[in-house]
Amino acid sequence: MSNENANSEAGLAWREWVGENIGRFLLYARQQIHHSLDAEDIVQEALSELWRRNPGCIPELPHVYTTIRTRSIDLIRSRRRRMQREEFGEGIHGGEESEGVFDGAQGGMILSERHKELEAALKTLSDKESEVVVLNVWSGMSFAEIAEVTECSKSTVASRYRYALEKLRKLMEHF
Repeated sequence: MSNENANSEAGLAWREWVGENIGRFLLYARQQIHHSLDAEDIVQEALSELWRRNPGCIPELPHVYTTIRTRSIDLIRSRRRRMQREEFGEGIHGGEESEGVFDGAQGGMILSERHKELEAALKTLSDKESEVVVLNVWSGMSFAEIAEVTECSKSTVASRYRYALEKLRKLMEHF
């Protein structure tokens, strides 16, 4: 019975941890692929994979973000290959509209004008700059943790963050 209690407690701790962090994970996934339904699928796949690897163990946040990033890249590559096959074989090219990074964040929260302005400003950043801002500001990760997730040096992360903030500061002055 004690083994069952330990598993039950581990599952409860896992659910609480996911509940506390799911908004951050979804925001990061949406920033990676720009589709909220795909982001939900990617986060679910990533969390399931992490659970299967170490049942009951709460993973380190950089590892979670790295797994989400990897799943996002896999999905993008898969779609690109599928589109190339379709274009080559049938001449079909279908497109999906992108959603905003903040769409559906925090359980369907209605965006304020300031959020919309910030989202528009974020879209002007490069993907790498945007990724660093989202991970630092919204996920609360340190530059060292972001470097681990993005597989680049801390100084590169700091530079991307600094350049991104300069661009955002200039853009937000106009709003």
